[in-house]
Amino acid sequence: MTKKIIIFEYDTPINQNEFINFEPGIWWWKVENNVKNVTDNHSVVGFYEYFQNQKRLVKSVRVDGILYSRTLSLSDCRLTDSSFYYDYPAQVLYVHFKNFENKIGKRVFYGSVVGYSQIPNNDIKTYWNDYYYEPRLVSVSGLKKSIDPLFFGLLKYQTGSVKLINTDGHFDNWRDKNLWGQGARIMVGGISDPYDNFETVFEGAIQDDSRDFDEFTVKLEDLRRSLTQPIATNRLTKSEFPYLNDNNSDEVKPVAYGTIYNAKAICLNEDEASPTYRTFLIADTEFNMIYSLDKIYVDEIETALTGTVNLSAGTFTMTTASVNGNEDKVTIDFIANTKTNGVEIIKDLLYRYDGKPYLQSFFDTNEIDLAATLARNTSLYVSDGSTKLSEGIESVCNDIDARFFVKNNGLYTIRIYDPAREENAVKILNDEWLSLPELENNGSEYLTSVIITYRRSIENDYHRTYENTNYKDSTFEIYKKLKVETFDTNLYTIEDAQDKSETIMSISKKVNDIIKRQTTWEKFGIEPGDFIVCDPISRPNAQQNLKVFEVVEVQNDVSNFKIKLGLRYVRDYIEQPEIEYHTIDDNTNNIILDNEDRFFYGYIA
Repeated sequence: MTKKIIIFEYDTPINQNEFINFEPGIWWWKVENNVKNVTDNHSVVGFYEYFQNQKRLVKSVRVDGILYSRTLSLSDCRLTDSSFYYDYPAQVLYVHFKNFENKIGKRVFYGSVVGYSQIPNNDIKTYWNDYYYEPRLVSVSGLKKSIDPLFFGLLKYQTGSVKLINTDGHFDNWRDKNLWGQGARIMVGGISDPYDNFETVFEGAIQDDSRDFDEFTVKLEDLRRSLTQPIATNRLTKSEFPYLNDNNSDEVKPVAYGTIYNAKAICLNEDEASPTYRTFLIADTEFNMIYSLDKIYVDEIETALTGTVNLSAGTFTMTTASVNGNEDKVTIDFIANTKTNGVEIIKDLLYRYDGKPYLQSFFDTNEIDLAATLARNTSLYVSDGSTKLSEGIESVCNDIDARFFVKNNGLYTIRIYDPAREENAVKILNDEWLSLPELENNGSEYLTSVIITYRRSIENDYHRTYENTNYKDSTFEIYKKLKVETFDTNLYTIEDAQDKSETIMSISKKVNDIIKRQTTWEKFGIEPGDFIVCDPISRPNAQQNLKVFEVVEVQNDVSNFKIKLGLRYVRDYIEQPEIEYHTIDDNTNNIILDNEDRFFYGYIA
């Protein structure tokens, strides 16, 4: 194996007060500057007082304490609110301030990379991208991603830690640098690789640290912990609705996706004396207008619309007589918007509430596009101000059998569990295992049947149920005991409830072993949810019996350059025969015949 180098790098914040307007909405600054003036695209000459001749690699920007999104191109920066793009060769930083605002009055800090390395014995190269990566790195530990086979949502948060040499007191002033929460990365590459060829093993943020006179240890945190902002933030106020009842003042405007049943409609003029009409709120329309208002209930009795509907404002009116004093007992069925596919809902949530449009700077678009073709339609209704973005995403993932996580390269991805899904190109042969297998069986997680709740009634929390008993008898024969569990969802059709029950029972009717085994670093890039082909349980020198396994755990051991996998059997593997081609010349045509007796007509060049 090629000699490997480990890099640990973090972003040290540097205050940047000056910026020049590059174009409407985009501001820029040349970080390494060896010139005294610059000419903009209108031929206006500007003069620098700033002079800085050190190259810097910028990987993060914070504005007024808010972390901006890093994009991979200037075009993506233009499309992404609160973002930046760093052109390293040109040493130019471009910033797209929130809502295309200007720089005035804002505190901007860019994160300039500082790094350390661990190198193989007798190798002394420690410069990459014109930076000195001092060889102080002792070890990296705790880099593990794992999933529960029955759990759909966000993967367990990944954490790690790095240990560095501190015998000379190099890190004694660490806390004076105020680095808590700054971006950090662990990267691996070959001894002669350029920086751009290094693979990112972990990307996260700096957390707690500890030290003694010999070593310094800093903990790192998963990027997804940043998805803690609340979804519903717009609130009802009397300044907007003067006749709002005190009980509804400061309540959040509900955020909704998909088909919603029996949600409360908040009266916006309840305290107005004897109006002709009462006005009710359907849901917040800051980002998406309401698609349709389908039914209205007054004190649980379906009532015809007696006023008008304003879908763009998310409101409707009813005559005061038809409400008959039940302003706080009006509920509705409605379709929130056209986004009903679960993957599309997640994409919209990340765009609206984390500022990330669906671009390749942030997402593995190939995997997510595939997931969208497999995902069910579902719904989401958030009527309190405490539901976090991560919780909303997890709710949707649960409904569509999806796993949402950050890949090694820092991109978000979504994967739908489908036992029939095509396996990845990765194949592990018996001579590529580096350890003996460890087998764990969680037989207690079996189910003989499963109940799925769907078509949830928001106001009274009533729901319909579907119980899948198709495997009850056969599973009872294995485990000799009945066991049923209920899974709550926001699905709204029985067909989708049935489909979800099949997914759960495909895993739970017979609980397969979790097999853990180490393989070579050349397999780096395997992610949780991958379907790979291997035989992890054959004894040495036994006949290899390849099958398809789902990866449920990945532990990247960068200290020893080994990868430990947790695997769960999915299905048998059918080896595809190699295609053999024969050419036949019949003097009138040229025919190519493959081993499946298919004919291709053409001329041989």
